[in-house]
Amino acid sequence: MAENTVPAGIRPKRTFKDSLFRDLFGSSDRKEYALSLYNALAGCRHDDPDKLEITTVEGVLYMGYKNDVSFVLDGDMMLWEHQSTVNPNMPLRGLLYFAQLYRRYLDSTKQNELSTHLVPLPTPHYYVFYNGTEERPEREMLSISKAFLNGPGDIEVTATVLNINEGNNRVIMEACDELRGYAHLTALYRKLVKHLEPREAMDAAIATCMEDGLLVDYLALRRSEVIDLLLAEWKEDEYREMIRREAKEDGFEEGFDEGRTKGFDEGRNKGFDEGRTKGFDEGFSKARQEQLAHVATAVRSGIMSASDAASIFGCSEESIAA
Repeated sequence: MAENTVPAGIRPKRTFKDSLFRDLFGSSDRKEYALSLYNALAGCRHDDPDKLEITTVEGVLYMGYKNDVSFVLDGDMMLWEHQSTVNPNMPLRGLLYFAQLYRRYLDSTKQNELSTHLVPLPTPHYYVFYNGTEERPEREMLSISKAFLNGPGDIEVTATVLNINEGNNRVIMEACDELRGYAHLTALYRKLVKHLEPREAMDAAIATCMEDGLLVDYLALRRSEVIDLLLAEWKEDEYREMIRREAKEDGFEEGFDEGRTKGFDEGRNKGFDEGRTKGFDEGFSKARQEQLAHVATAVRSGIMSASDAASIFGCSEESIAA
């Protein structure tokens, strides 16, 4: 079996790079692919790719990658993101990005929010396409209001997360060959890389995908670029997975993240003491001294303040510093 782990202490260099998803669905040269996916999502039959106006904001990064795809078509403003790791903060990401899109829209249409007339705006739709390795529902809705400290406020932003791993969302996948091909290529690579070196696995995955009649024209023209794009993405994913695995092994992620989430969420809704008991005590299975050591690491890393840590864990700031 090929060794595919990222050496400890070596972090892949983060550069401005595209993702394969963005290259497939966000290129002005392949508007027909974006149109096909739009039709699959909206249940439409638009047939003129030239009516699709790509509005992706260049130079804005998310997790080391450029933002994926945004465009305006038939009164809809679409924002699509690919995601290989679970991130509950996508609605916040969408809020910040849509603000930029609407500002650009107003400027391009020579409209102004100070107008005495109602300014017509394209309707926003935010989809996140998930193809990571964790088990996730076929479809889930993330809401920014769940992050608000005092419950629902006057703003709501949602993100529809679609699991595009093979076997999920069959109706959409069957309606868009390009999305099905993207998911198939991903699945093939994950199987082959268990037995081959990454570049060999990717080359074999592309060959098999073409033999299966998916993404044939695209892969024939951009085979080498696709290999480089995907290898860069998976190298980054492997690094993040290595960090999570190491954190889980020493009990920090499993204890701290689960405890913090349960503690604060339940503490906010049911009282701090009850939340701490159910959240943090369930999350931490390590001995007290190991707990304090991990909390000290969190404090030094700026994840939380010493005073907050002392209050949460019922200890003195001096014991954390020690």
